[in-house]
Amino acid sequence: MPNYITVAQVKAYKVNGVAVTLTDYSDAEIEARILLVEERIEAYTRKKFYTETGYKLFDGNGLTQLHFGKRTNLQLLTISSLEELDDEGTSVYTYENEDYDAFPYHLVLLQPYDSRRIRVGSAIDFGSGWPKGTNNIKVTGTWGETSTPLAVKEAAALLSLESLIKGSSGLVNSSTVRQKWEDYEVVHGSTAGTGATPGNSTGFDYVDRLLEPYMFHPNMFQVVD
Repeated sequence: MPNYITVAQVKAYKVNGVAVTLTDYSDAEIEARILLVEERIEAYTRKKFYTETGYKLFDGNGLTQLHFGKRTNLQLLTISSLEELDDEGTSVYTYENEDYDAFPYHLVLLQPYDSRRIRVGSAIDFGSGWPKGTNNIKVTGTWGETSTPLAVKEAAALLSLESLIKGSSGLVNSSTVRQKWEDYEVVHGSTAGTGATPGNSTGFDYVDRLLEPYMFHPNMFQVVD
């Protein structure tokens, strides 16, 4: 089932004030194209614009700040549990809310020593940061976006129409160049190899501009101690 736009919304979307006739396509066929378009949008932006619930695993780095990096392109919305796992994937410690601060793309450990030592009744020094390991920090909660931006909905509608009937969306391919003179216009360029290139282009300049503000740039959220 599509996440960004419905079949009815694609049918009702108007290009230059007129809805595109899609009577040659069943609802199932239109929905299938929408799903492909959503994958195309997510490939370009490196994001998903809906909410999902579940857990994600991260590598403990020994620092007080744990950046999610490229492990997920979804921002953290809420946490229901935060655990340390052993090499077998078994939970060996559950962090309390006061132990950390949570941000959309990283966690900050606030009480790395005293609270944990006292809680487990041990005199062992647990160190000053997230325990080092591979897939040993388990974050369970909700991830993603609470709503789909209008620009993403518009991009989904336009790309869906273009996918169904080439030229129906009014979009100009990124490889097409228009040159206008007083009495005529020349349109030239290659359509070979066009389409979505992950992280590069959707194939259409207007759609790229719609989506650019919502692109995920993992390096923008790097956190260092």
